[in-house]
Amino acid sequence: MTSGDPAHTPIWKLEPFKQAYKREAGPFAWFYRALNLKPAVTAAELREWQELLYDTCTMCGRCSMVCPMGIDIASLVGLARHAMYEAGMVPHELWAVAERAKREGSPLGATPKVLKERVEWLADEHEVEIPLDKPRAEALVTLSSVEIMKYPASMVALAKILSHAGVDRTLRSDGSEATNFGLFSGNLEWQKDVSLRVIRAAIACGAKTLVLPECGHAYGATQAPREVLRALGVELREMPQGGDANWCCGGGGGVVTLHRADEHRRRAFIIKMNQVEATGAEKLVSSCANCRLTFDDNQAHYKWDRKIESLLELVAASLY
Repeated sequence: MTSGDPAHTPIWKLEPFKQAYKREAGPFAWFYRALNLKPAVTAAELREWQELLYDTCTMCGRCSMVCPMGIDIASLVGLARHAMYEAGMVPHELWAVAERAKREGSPLGATPKVLKERVEWLADEHEVEIPLDKPRAEALVTLSSVEIMKYPASMVALAKILSHAGVDRTLRSDGSEATNFGLFSGNLEWQKDVSLRVIRAAIACGAKTLVLPECGHAYGATQAPREVLRALGVELREMPQGGDANWCCGGGGGVVTLHRADEHRRRAFIIKMNQVEATGAEKLVSSCANCRLTFDDNQAHYKWDRKIESLLELVAASLY
């Protein structure tokens, strides 16, 4: 906890749910109810906790890693968000983005029509093959809406790398989106729907490999970025408390969608700025488009003279 506010203590975020469990489902629930030792959780309490569960938590998992009791707090926050959704307590901005992803297949409006237009434009302008809707392919390529709408150069870089590697691949209009705001909102059905679109698209084209984009929470199980950088011959300078112990930029967990959380997000970003400056490195590289959004916003806010670059674009530049 770096804000100095005791309400931001990670485990405190779960207090209403602990209270509800002890009163309604725990082994001594009858005792708590009989003596009213744990009163029923009210809507007013949940509204108060909305900020703690959404605005001040990126679900990065750092609290779970350092918890002396071994409590997986980040996973419990995810479960608490499920409860908040059922109670109608999802912040409206995050709800709107997640609902749009459910309705249109993209949280930022990267519909199949938009995707097709972007692919045709980028393939023609950069003279690179970007296959779309091939009936059969060995690999299904997925993207983040942030890349499609704001950082299309990373789409070109990905296409160049896969072409160089000779990968038989395709994007699919019915399953191109890897980001999952249903996960962040707490809506299990939306979360499942987004995941199944990708799964069904992979089955439809017979893909044996799923290629994930530069997206923090979609970047599940691929080669660690630092290993890619070392393979490029780059002198890698780790941030203080790097690797698993690193700090989130402040925009993860859906926080980047919440304008009222700007103060929290920017306070967290000061930690990241100090970490970056402490390395003395010339370039700052990320494998997350959401981090790039957060960095760009805070760079303008703090008038910081740093620019964040794409790992994919760095790799592609080394090939051509």
